[in-house]
Amino acid sequence: MKLPAFLLILATASAFPQAASQAPRHESLKQELRLGVERGLNFLRAKQNAETGQWGEAEPVAITGLAMTAFMLDPNRKPGDPVPAEVEKATRYLISNAKPDGSITIKARATYNTAIALTALLLNNRPENEEVMLKARRYLVTRQLDLDEKGTNDNPTDGGIGYGEEKATHADLSNTTFALEAIYYAQALLADKGDAAKNEPQLNFGAAIDFIQRCQNRPESNKSSWVSKDP
Repeated sequence: MKLPAFLLILATASAFPQAASQAPRHESLKQELRLGVERGLNFLRAKQNAETGQWGEAEPVAITGLAMTAFMLDPNRKPGDPVPAEVEKATRYLISNAKPDGSITIKARATYNTAIALTALLLNNRPENEEVMLKARRYLVTRQLDLDEKGTNDNPTDGGIGYGEEKATHADLSNTTFALEAIYYAQALLADKGDAAKNEPQLNFGAAIDFIQRCQNRPESNKSSWVSKDP
């Protein structure tokens, strides 16, 4: 099971949009960007807990996931470079916080923590961690709300995802966005599962898009009563 190449390209595309398109005219700018990234990663190296592999306090574990992602998407890394030692330590830390229900968290904000942790783990894709990642994906998919009548968008929160409570009635754009990103990339985990993949829960992406549109002040796509054409 290979990680989609677009995940590894993402950092380069976002870090060097101008310099890359106008090389070699802006070689000095590219060098400044490379040095800036290197300084940022050196800062993170100095701040990582050498014993546990975490960054910051134990809660939220998402902080460790974000720092780990920064290392894996370092545009200065070359194909075939070994995974940084910091990432390997962080991977073990995230795995150690996986819960039986599939969440990767300590005590709160399970959606945030699980989504960011799953995205980070996908970047350092280890076969031995596949079951943890699959369970995390299942957890996020089953957090999608479908209140009132099932299968119909009859509640403003339908299609969205909240903080991860078992009987949640709230959804928001932030939780939903992080979860959608992780679930989308985690589809790669199912690519070689054959018929077994059919038994995996699937997110209703159409309902998720409808939820996002209901959060936007745009009459063309949102028919909610509060929507206005005023700027």
